Amino acid sequence: MELNNNSGLQLCGFIERVGCLFFLLVLLSCSNNRNSNVFPTDGLPYTSVGESMHYSSMVFMNDTLGYLFGTLSRNSHKTCENYIFQTDDGGHNWKLVSCFSNGKTLISGEVVDDNQGNLYRLLRNLSEESDYVERYSMADGKVVLRKQFQSRASLIGAYKGLLYVLVNIDNQDRINVYNENLEVQHSYPAFPFYNGLVFEHKLYCLSANQDNGESDLCRLDKDGHELICLPLDPGALTLWGNELLIMGDKKNEERIYVASYDVESNKSVLLSSFDGYSIIRFLESNNNHVIAVLGKDPFSGDFFYSNDGGKTWSKYALPHYAFIDAITLIQDKAMIIYDADEFEKIDLI
Repeated sequence: MELNNNSGLQLCGFIERVGCLFFLLVLLSCSNNRNSNVFPTDGLPYTSVGESMHYSSMVFMNDTLGYLFGTLSRNSHKTCENYIFQTDDGGHNWKLVSCFSNGKTLISGEVVDDNQGNLYRLLRNLSEESDYVERYSMADGKVVLRKQFQSRASLIGAYKGLLYVLVNIDNQDRINVYNENLEVQHSYPAFPFYNGLVFEHKLYCLSANQDNGESDLCRLDKDGHELICLPLDPGALTLWGNELLIMGDKKNEERIYVASYDVESNKSVLLSSFDGYSIIRFLESNNNHVIAVLGKDPFSGDFFYSNDGGKTWSKYALPHYAFIDAITLIQDKAMIIYDADEFEKIDLI
């Protein structure tokens, strides 16, 4: 077939347009993943038939040193072993540094970092009405203290060397404040809640409102408690400077809202929202970034990060949303572990 000059020019133009389109698609593809680094892990245990491993928390001290906390259950939780794994190379390789089992049913609970080289972990004993709290020292590389409480307990947070714990004594909820030797320094009445943090020795927590079925944000200390009015139904909270960042929803809306609450002026402001999301799976912040994992349903969701305190957000499509084991924030990176065999670092700048 012969081509005239016009046909040749048209063909060249077509090829040029296709080439540009291909380059644009490659560029867009790269831009979607340019901040992410996914790699396999080594050293974490594989489970056999009748076993299940649950990872409750992950904490990184810097880009390379991190800890992963988990519980291996056998025969439908009839026996459990609680593990602490450590990585020295940013999540590539893991080694076992602590294992605890007293022959009874124990399930690893929440972990609190006191920013002074200590990690506190709750161990739940389902065979007895008591829990354990242990302190892991990063400097010593081992569990240096383990204490059995005579009641159920829930770790709230640590602030300036003190650990805040919700306990139930004689069917009454109390906030016990412990030093690093797990000795009680203060104790005052409390009420049931499901999420909380400590700032300036005051507890900010979420509790269920029995009257309307929604949630309340409360401030609690030894002098009593007060309800804080918000423009949303809160579901998660974190700290950004001297402000609380709260995520929640409103009735009959398929949308997640973000609000700030200034603890000094006692004022709250709506900052942003996410259309089409209904599940708040994770929320964390440091001095530079806020990260959140939001779900559309149990099997699909996305990762979001903000560098301005929740006013604007960038979105990243997670490769394995449904298989997230643990997630944490360290400096300018988010660290995610999937199904105990794949690790992802997301740069936030």
